[in-house]
Amino acid sequence: MSTLSVRDVSVTIDRHLIVDSVSFDVPAGSWLSLIGPNGAGKSTILKALSGSLPHSGDVFIDNRNHNQIKRKERARLVAHMPQRTVVPDGMPVFDFVCLGRTPHMRYLGSERSSDIAVVRDLLDRLDLAELGDRLLGTLSGGELQRAVLAQALAQQAPILILDEPTAALDVGHQWSVLELVDKMRTECGLTVIAALHDLGLVGQFSDLVVLLNHGRVQASGTPRHVLTQTRLTALYNAPLKVDVDVAGRVSISPQRFTQSSTLIHPTHLRKHTMSDGKTSTDTPPELDPRPSKMTTAKSLILVNTGDGKGKSSAAFGTMLRALARDWKVGVIQFLKSGDWNTGEEKIGRQLGVDWWALGDGFTWDSENLDESTAIAQEAWRSAKTLIMAGNHQLIILDEITYPMNWKWIDTADVVATLQARPEKVSVILTGRDAPAELIAIADTATEMVKTKHAYDNGIVAKKGIDF
Repeated sequence: MSTLSVRDVSVTIDRHLIVDSVSFDVPAGSWLSLIGPNGAGKSTILKALSGSLPHSGDVFIDNRNHNQIKRKERARLVAHMPQRTVVPDGMPVFDFVCLGRTPHMRYLGSERSSDIAVVRDLLDRLDLAELGDRLLGTLSGGELQRAVLAQALAQQAPILILDEPTAALDVGHQWSVLELVDKMRTECGLTVIAALHDLGLVGQFSDLVVLLNHGRVQASGTPRHVLTQTRLTALYNAPLKVDVDVAGRVSISPQRFTQSSTLIHPTHLRKHTMSDGKTSTDTPPELDPRPSKMTTAKSLILVNTGDGKGKSSAAFGTMLRALARDWKVGVIQFLKSGDWNTGEEKIGRQLGVDWWALGDGFTWDSENLDESTAIAQEAWRSAKTLIMAGNHQLIILDEITYPMNWKWIDTADVVATLQARPEKVSVILTGRDAPAELIAIADTATEMVKTKHAYDNGIVAKKGIDF
C-alpha cells in the first residue's frame, strides 16, 4: 500500500494557468475522487500526478518526490488510465493488455507465464475473455474502455489513477468495473485516485472527495461533507437531491421542479493567468458578479443550510438587525420544544419577539414518530398562518428543513406558501440539506460547512455558545 501527497501543484499550459496551487493527501488503501464541472482541471492534475505533465509544486509517493523516482520504477508504483487513449487499431486486445506488464519485464524481454496469468485473469474479470483475439479497432466504445482499464490494472501498481473510467460504459458495466476496482483495492491494498462525473458513483465508492473549480480546490473531505445538496445545486446549476444512508453513503439524483424557478448560477468563465502574472485578453473575461442594474426588494427569502454550525445563530443575528429597525419578528422552532430554555429564546422574548418552540426534538429522541410527525405538521400549519397573516416583517422558521426532508412537511406546500406570502414578509429558513426547491426560490442561500466541531471530540454543547 502506498500514500500519495500533493503539495501546491500548479500546471500552466500555453501560458494559461490550468491548475492553481492544489494540495491534498490520499492515505494508503483509500479511494479519493476528483469532481468538478467541465474544465475544472481534473484531467490536468491527474496527468501531473502520473508524471506525464510538467508542473510546479511537489508530488510525494510514500514520502518520496516522484520527480526523483526513475521512470520505470515510477511505472511500477503508479498506473494511469487516461481519459483519451490513442490505441493501435490493428493490435489484438490480449496483446494490448499485456503491455501493462512492461514495467515488470527485462529490457527486450517477453511475457512470462505469471504475466500471462495476470492478463487472462483481468480479461475474465472485465468481461473481455471472449474478445482477447479481437482487434482494438473493431471494439465498441465500452469494450475499448474496459480494455484500457485492464492494461492499467495489469501494471499491478499500488497507486491507480483513473480518468473517467466509466465514461463510455452502460450502467451495468459502470457498476461492475468500479466494484472490481474496489475489490482489488481491498484485496491488494490499492490507493485509487479517480476523476468521475457521475456524482452518484462518487458518493457510493469514495472515501474522500476533492472538488475542483477553476483549477482550485473548492472543497475537500468525506463524501458526506463535500457532496451537499446546496453546494452541488449551485455548482452545477442543476436541481440535485442528496440523500445519506445510515452507513454514510451518499446517493445523488437529479429532480425536476414542478414550478418555474431560477437556480443559483455561478459563472464558469474565468480569466486565464499567464506565467508572467498578467491576464490574457484572448480568452473570455470573468463576468462581473454584480448585475448591471440594481433594484430593491420589498422582502427576501433567506436559506441557511449546510453541515456546519451557525445556521440558526446567523438567523438570530439577522433578527437583531430587524429589531433595531423596529420590525415585528416572529420565530417558530420546528425541533426545539419549550423545555430547551435556549439563550436565543430568552433574549428574543425580552426584546419583544413572538416566539413559538413547537418541536419535540430529533427523530432519534422521539418516543412516538407518528406523534412527532403530527407535531411537526401542526407547527407548519401555525407557520403558514403566521406568514400569510402579514403582521410580521421577519419570520424565522428554525430547523424546518429536517421535517421537510423526513417528509413530515410537504416541500411543495412550503414553497407555494413562500411564493404567495404578503410582499413585505421576509422569511429565513434554517437546517441541514435544504431541498433543491427551497434553494431555487431563495434570494440568498448560504451553506455553513463544518471544518471542525467540539462535539466530535466528545465535548457537550455549552450554554452561552451552543444554545
